[in-house]
Amino acid sequence: MGIGFSSYLLDLRMECARALLRGTNGKIKEVAREAGFNDYHYFSKAFKKINGCSPVDYRRRNIHT
Repeated sequence: MGIGFSSYLLDLRMECARALLRGTNGKIKEVAREAGFNDYHYFSKAFKKINGCSPVDYRRRNIHT
């Protein structure tokens, strides 16, 4: 059957958020909003579940990417 639309959209938003975390110095809440997440707490939980670390830790680990 493939991936559902909501999962596809979440993947796209996470990809955007990861790129923003690597390429900008904006606040995490601003990154979440710019990536299409209106709820910061949902973003943080989903990010950690999908990526295995918090957005802050992800930025620290990937600062040079």
